[in-house]
Amino acid sequence: MTSRHPIGTISKTARASRTARRRAKTVPARHPLTHVEVARIATAYWAPWEVAAIARAWLSTPADRTRRLTELRAQITAGMRGGAGDGWQWSTRGGRVEVKVRASRAAGQVRRAGTITVTTLIGHVLDRLTHDRAYAVIDATAAHRACLLAAIDAQDRHRDAEDDGQGEDVNEVEGPSWEEQSRLHRAARDAAEAILHAGLDAQLDLLDLLGAGTEATR
Repeated sequence: MTSRHPIGTISKTARASRTARRRAKTVPARHPLTHVEVARIATAYWAPWEVAAIARAWLSTPADRTRRLTELRAQITAGMRGGAGDGWQWSTRGGRVEVKVRASRAAGQVRRAGTITVTTLIGHVLDRLTHDRAYAVIDATAAHRACLLAAIDAQDRHRDAEDDGQGEDVNEVEGPSWEEQSRLHRAARDAAEAILHAGLDAQLDLLDLLGAGTEATR
């Protein structure tokens, strides 16, 4: 029954109820995301240097770990990022990642939707860290960063040599090759994914044996 004010306008409560019913017809039901889906989003979400930053925090003292993770979380939630592909779509909103899984690419209908917090994504990394994995991703990202800085420095020196008209010295200014940069980038990505995917196969086997899914949002 629609309630009305004396002047005949629909009350705020009635309008809100009508809006809620309309949204219920268009917004898909939200279901907990599985470990596989969280792992997939985590792989797309985290850059190798961010995984390395979490690894450094994990290796530090408890007090320093809390400070580092708080700073990283604040830095991440202050920005925006997102991605899409192969029936997936995700985007950040504050400290949450909104995920949509589409039933089909052609129809574009959303089959499922869920939310993953940044805290959950950080925990996904922390739960899979070992000393070997932590040092591997830290070393790999450091090597990639050093290579990028060397390439930028070589470009600057090459530009300066051209501006100074040094002719023959221009060709002598060489930095890391594109192949070397790509190789180190892949190594950093592989080291990060070794953490992000660690133990996932064993978890899937256990879930298959139990015949049940596990909620991954908290």
